[in-house]
Amino acid sequence: MSKFANTNSMDPVIDDKTNGIEVKPSSEIQINAEDIIPYKYKNNLIIHRVIEIGQDSNGWYAVTKGI
Repeated sequence: MSKFANTNSMDPVIDDKTNGIEVKPSSEIQINAEDIIPYKYKNNLIIHRVIEIGQDSNGWYAVTKGI
């Protein structure tokens, strides 16, 4: 279970009173556009929606955005 900070970046889908359960995919092919994913950034866990997925010379990537 997790709780979320009141940043308003994912309102109204996720707010500070929301509880969450993290389900880790076995590979990136299970992540699709419109999925909500967590990722680490500077010792913080960020939660945003995937708006684009792709592959480039560095490999698989996802572009995310708060709602």
